[in-house]
Amino acid sequence: EYVVGQDVCSFKATYAAGDITDLNPFAHGFRTKIAHNANPFAYADFACIGIDDAAGVTKDIKLKTQLASGGVTTADSTVNWANTTALIFEVQVDINGIVKFLINNIDYSSEIATFTFAAGAILIPSMTYIVEGTADPELEARKWFSIADTFAY
Repeated sequence: EYVVGQDVCSFKATYAAGDITDLNPFAHGFRTKIAHNANPFAYADFACIGIDDAAGVTKDIKLKTQLASGGVTTADSTVNWANTTALIFEVQVDINGIVKFLINNIDYSSEIATFTFAAGAILIPSMTYIVEGTADPELEARKWFSIADTFAY
């Protein structure tokens, strides 16, 4: 766990899916430390990279945030996820709670309004997904890590 105002943190992973059309929703990022919810977009406070498209639809990678249950903000990163394609997702939070979103090591933070977690918030890395129907998306988390570290903004 990480505390905004005391720690900087990053959650980075490489994912691939054999059949991306069966995966909805998917979320990779940080949320406040509370009980688990199967819907990754139902937490009061979160920042994530993910998908929320209907079954069988091309999977647009979205940037999603919410602070104090004030409403989910969503932006299209302009990156699409195709079958068998590996993507690297990283969400960084600086000491002041400001979030950066990286896909394949490219910063897409400018695609969404600047998001800042509240000072003192206790954050945990979170990856959640749901399989649509009885299909198998063959989701692989090939490598991942979450660290408290200093990184250049």
